[in-house]
Order: sequence, then structure tokens, then C-alpha cells
Amino acid sequence: MSISRRLESFIAAGDAPHVLVLRLEDIRWLTGFTGSTAFMLVNRQQPSVYLFVDGRYVERAHHEIKRAGSSAQVIETISGRSMSETLSDFVVGEISIDFHHVTAARHRELINSFHVVEEAGVFNQLRRIKDSNEI
Repeated sequence: MSISRRLESFIAAGDAPHVLVLRLEDIRWLTGFTGSTAFMLVNRQQPSVYLFVDGRYVERAHHEIKRAGSSAQVIETISGRSMSETLSDFVVGEISIDFHHVTAARHRELINSFHVVEEAGVFNQLRRIKDSNEI
């Protein structure tokens, strides 16, 4: 399954308007980005994907998502700005996360700014079927 089809499937698979993806394996699966520091926001209402990386990874992120055929937009994070502050430019209200892949500290930060709901098992369901690149 191509990166663009994976993203289409992920957008269609849930109800939450905004999904915060924190697990690097899931970010790589949806965008092709292989860096070690990133987070991603999926807007299901206006199908769009934002890949947030620090300045060290901006050029690499552009290159990798283009090569993978991803529609993700690369956003450079601002040093010293929290994740919640960064996300508040894109999300108001509800945000969904996979509770299995978030630390207690990150969860506490997010619930102070957003209504946080669980994005349960979507990646596990979608990633069950492997394509030739994943085998």
C-alpha cells in the first residue's frame, strides 16, 4: 500500500477530528520520514497532515516525504516552545492520541490545553496487511 493510500485509510478509519501521532514507527509508516525526533498531526476534517520537526531535520523531512509520495507538510518547531503551544496554532478543542504511546508527562501537558480522547487501535488494524516493502 502506498504512503498516500495509507494516509487515506488512516483518515477514514477514525472519528476524531485531529489525531496526534507520537510513535516514530507510525510517523514513518504514514510519511516516509525516518528521523529520530518528530511528531505529527492529522486533520481528518480538512484532510491534511503536518509533520513537526526541529531545525536539524527540516531538509531531510522534505526530501524523505517527497521521495515517499507523502502529502505531509513539514513544520519546523520553535525551540523552547512546548508541544501544546505548537499544536494550539492548528487545533482547538479535541485531539486524539494513542494512549499506549504517550508518556504521563506528555498526557498531562496535553490535557491542560485540549480535550484529549483515545485513538484506539487504528494503526494496529491498518498495519496488519504488509506490502512488499514491509516484508
